[in-house]
Formats: sequence, C-alpha cells, structure tokens
Amino acid sequence: MSARLGPDVIELLRDPQTLKVLATVDERGVPHAVVKGSLSVNVDGDVQVLELLETSRTNRNLVRSIWYDRRVAILLEGQDGRSFQIKGLPVRAHVSGPVFQKHYSEVRARLGDVDLAAVWVIRPDEVLDETPDVRRKEEQAAIRASRTWTAWCEPDGVMTVDFSAGAVPRSMARMPRGLQRKAPQPSFCCAFYRVAGPAREPADYSNTSYCRSQS
Repeated sequence: MSARLGPDVIELLRDPQTLKVLATVDERGVPHAVVKGSLSVNVDGDVQVLELLETSRTNRNLVRSIWYDRRVAILLEGQDGRSFQIKGLPVRAHVSGPVFQKHYSEVRARLGDVDLAAVWVIRPDEVLDETPDVRRKEEQAAIRASRTWTAWCEPDGVMTVDFSAGAVPRSMARMPRGLQRKAPQPSFCCAFYRVAGPAREPADYSNTSYCRSQS
C-alpha cells in the first residue's frame, strides 16, 4: 500500500538546500547510503531520483530492488531541523521517452557534458517524522500508554520501583527484588509479572498483586 507524502515532505524534497540521502542494499543485504541532491517528487506524488552512472552501486542496487521487491530508504533533513524518513519500493526506471528526455536536457544544461543513466521512480509505502522534538514526544506518549514503571535492584537486595512516570502521583516504593509494576489507571492496584532480576537469582512474581491507595 502506498503512502501519501505530506506537504512538509514535499516541501523538503523540492528544496535544493535539503540534505537528501538514499539508502539501498546490495545482493548480500549490506546497506549503501549516498547523498542524492536529485531526489524530488513527481506529478504522481512518487519520489524520483536521477542516476547519472549506469555502473554505480546505487543504480545496480536499484535494479536489484525492482527485481526482488527490496525496499529502499530516503532521509530528508531541512535547514530548519525538520527530518523525515521515507521507505518505499522502486517501481519504474525511465531510460527513454518524454520523462527521461526532459530530465536529460535539464541535467546537460546544468552540469554540462554528462550522461543520465535513468530516472528512477520510488513509490513510498511509509513516511516517518524523525524530527527530534516529534520523536521525543512520541516516545514519552508511548511510555505513558504502556504504564510500565522503571525498576532496579539496590545494594541491600531491595528492588526500588519508580512510579514517577505517567499520569499518576509521584511516589517511590520498595519491594523484593525481581518485581516490576504495571499500573492501570487511575488506582495504584496492579499485578506483578516476571522481569529479569540479577543473573544469579531471577524472580517470578506473576501471581502476586500489590495495591496501594492514592494519597
């Protein structure tokens, strides 16, 4: 299923000042990433990239991707800090015809006596906002949604459980090692489940429950 490129992504693709990176994989699955300033968006909303060298590793990897349905990844980073990752499949390579001729003429006018191997079309199927502030908020929301609280073992053999995350009153509790608390909202009642304790003494308190009234 294809993914629609949002206006922010299209703006970055069209901006010549955007850092644009294309990542492909070779026959062994080894990633190969290169800066590709020619990455842009076409009239159909797909990503396109101009490849100048027919024998380049990127071009060979794109050919392999279109044969074997291997996805590629694109990273965009704008000067304002916005960042997006696009994942998709190469679906077409123009090596002749009107689309190829248009870009061939533009490349020759801009770069001089160079060749154009292909105009690749990549159909996006996933778009991720990798802007740091956005990712930070997503991770914080995920932590609150999971309602799983951090636990660690202290030197005295008592497990300290931090209930400070999420929409519950800030508090601390101490209980036997090996415990972690998963708290439904809004009460403090919860069930314990197995977590990794010290390597020499793993614990399983899956049938234990703990309740504490809110204060």
